[in-house]
Amino acid sequence: MMKKIEKDTNIVRSNSRLIAVGIVAIIVAVVVIFASIMTGNAVLDFLAAALPWVFMGIALACFLATRKPDENTPKLRVAGLYLS
Repeated sequence: MMKKIEKDTNIVRSNSRLIAVGIVAIIVAVVVIFASIMTGNAVLDFLAAALPWVFMGIALACFLATRKPDENTPKLRVAGLYLS
């Protein structure tokens, strides 16, 4: 029972960190997009266009890292990592 409580606590901490990182990333994205609109800077325009793709990549990585495969799920090896 104690092991399950510790495991659940670690999952909650991990999810809290992911949510905090997500909120910070959204704030940064809003600031970059707003600055891009206001200044017309080419670098900020590039960052504003690239941010959605970066966020999708981060979201996919978080999704794959937090999945819990069961024993019946076939394993797929990609770049040295086993994906379920």
